[in-house]
Amino acid sequence: MPNMNDNSEEKPFFNDWLYAESRSQNRISRQALQFYQTNYGFKQPLNVMCSSRFLQKWRSAGEIEQRLSSVLAEKAVIWASNCIVQELGGGGYDGLKVYSCDHQSSMSGKSCISQIAKQQSSKLVFATDNLYFSKKLLKLAGVPVLLLKNTVLMLMKPSRAQRQFAKAEAEAQKAEAEEFAKQRKRKAGKAEAEEFGKQRKRKAGKAEAEEFAKQRKRKSH
Repeated sequence: MPNMNDNSEEKPFFNDWLYAESRSQNRISRQALQFYQTNYGFKQPLNVMCSSRFLQKWRSAGEIEQRLSSVLAEKAVIWASNCIVQELGGGGYDGLKVYSCDHQSSMSGKSCISQIAKQQSSKLVFATDNLYFSKKLLKLAGVPVLLLKNTVLMLMKPSRAQRQFAKAEAEAQKAEAEEFAKQRKRKAGKAEAEEFGKQRKRKAGKAEAEEFAKQRKRKSH
């Protein structure tokens, strides 16, 4: 992996440029994030899994975190899988956390990211500079994608498929809640009926006892 801290590198890094995102672009990114927070439970700090080419655009994880703070107004932690670190040459990268992927053998960074993204419980945001790959990831439920296009960094809008997944999940949860409420109501009604039956039985028993006492009293006279 190249030395990302080498200031003699001629290639300009994003830290050398003014942030390219407009307010409207940041607003779109934040609205997209709100969708994932509401429907899939994403919380800060956001865990961002980066592709190798994405990482090569920056000097350190701290620069990415700073940029994301501007774009999303959220704290972030920057990750790369073992496969991606190997793809970059296995060298160090300031502030980067390494994600242990469970492959029996190493694979390409894209294949690794695709496999991790299919685990919906991962709660990871995926960062790439590849538009085709980003659209592929957006077909999966609950997978936010950061796209670096030229110098602009944005969280992509949820795809139609993701919105349909979220709607179906919300409807399923609503139906489950309604069924639970019905069951509680039925149980409450049953318990109420049983209590009413007990009360009637007690009253009937009491009346019967009173009548028996009256009869005994009449006989004694």
